Amino acid sequence: MVEVTGGHSAGPERVAALVKDNVLVQLANLQTHPSVAKALVRRKVTLHGRVYDIGSGSAETLDTGTGRFTALAG
Repeated sequence: MVEVTGGHSAGPERVAALVKDNVLVQLANLQTHPSVAKALVRRKVTLHGRVYDIGSGSAETLDTGTGRFTALAG
């Protein structure tokens, strides 16, 4: 995870890293919700992490095996 230090400007790379960290945190939060946890156990739902860069039009998906984001082919 990216360490946040107060008062410092965030460059594009840092913002991109924070966005990806947020996706990871939100996926973890979703898994703790009772209805989502139950659906995951029953294999009724799967969770996917994606990041879309509106400026470049690129998209990345989370590889749950490695914990890394990889470019979506398109």
